[in-house]
Amino acid sequence: MKQFDDVFPKEYKSPSYPTQRISQLEDLFKIESEQPEKRFFHLCLIMDGLRLRFYNADEFYKGKGHKTYQRLLERKIDLKRQKPASGMAPIREWEKETQEIATRIANLEEHKKKILDQIQAELDVDEAFELPKSLAEYLGLKRLKYHDGSVVPKRKALELQKIGADMETWPYLYYSLPRHMSMFDQADKLANIPKIVKADALDRGRRIEELVEDDAYVEELAQFLTGNDCEGIKTYIAGHREERDKAREAAKKRPRVERIQEYVLAEYPDRSLMLGSEVLIAPTDFLQILRSEKYRKELTALFKRYVIKGSRSSRQDEGPRRSILELVVDGDRVPDLKCAVAELIENSKAEAEHEAKVEVPNGGAEAALIRSPSHSRKDLFFGEYWGIDPIRDDEGGEGY
Repeated sequence: MKQFDDVFPKEYKSPSYPTQRISQLEDLFKIESEQPEKRFFHLCLIMDGLRLRFYNADEFYKGKGHKTYQRLLERKIDLKRQKPASGMAPIREWEKETQEIATRIANLEEHKKKILDQIQAELDVDEAFELPKSLAEYLGLKRLKYHDGSVVPKRKALELQKIGADMETWPYLYYSLPRHMSMFDQADKLANIPKIVKADALDRGRRIEELVEDDAYVEELAQFLTGNDCEGIKTYIAGHREERDKAREAAKKRPRVERIQEYVLAEYPDRSLMLGSEVLIAPTDFLQILRSEKYRKELTALFKRYVIKGSRSSRQDEGPRRSILELVVDGDRVPDLKCAVAELIENSKAEAEHEAKVEVPNGGAEAALIRSPSHSRKDLFFGEYWGIDPIRDDEGGEGY
């Protein structure tokens, strides 16, 4: 993506805007405002320079600094009232906290003084002047004026400042817009560009970095800005915001899920395969499925088709603690899963009945047919037995 220095000529790269005194920036603004369209970007950068001159004041008075200062002053007053009447330990603790509070207050007052001294020096005013503590307060003083001596409206100044800051982010877009539209007269619309671009990028499925350097899009954006008033632009942005809010709310609603808990049936042959609190496969049916390689594979395929994710948990019932695999299925697909499992059980039973009619040559073979699968205990750890591969869970971890 193109950088500011790659797009704007050298005359815009001067470090003077963020470092010159406030009074100097005021003089520059007055000069440049004689040709507002031609010198539009200079005006924006001068305004952003003014923002930087008030950066420390805004950060202190609107941030945590001033709140901390007020809280410490209140605590100082409370400590004066709460001085212990006796006891060495309480008195030492009180003195320690009092000293810490005093030190912190002194440090913050020194910081405040530096901020206000800088503003006073840059405004070239005496100590009796009530100093502004933010860019908005400064603009309220009505010191910033056009070349004809008229005061720059506060709203206009803030719009120019916002554009000046955004120029650093998407320089090619802003540098290209004047080919298609007037800038200074429509600065109120330009302040909405970031929101418009983000909405358009979502609509078109394109990266913002790509969109803001597409000449065709820049021209289209200029036509949109000039063809709509501020209310129309706000309506357009609000419409997209509503759609995004709906999508965000939908994403928050996780699918309803039921859990399948797979038990080690060799050790607990009376347990069922459960779907939440409901029996999915009864013990006898499950054992019947386990005896057939064909139906074992079909059940595995069913799990792989309906499982969203899986995880292991540790469980202790009557016996030793065991590792249990929990498979999660989409609640909306539970009816389909039940139907598929019921069909598999019916097919398994029908085939078992057919095989039972076949004469068994000797007792050993019959024993082999009906023996419990507990002889192959390793196979009954379901992650291995069913051949279920690890599945990514919602948090990015890996289950089974």
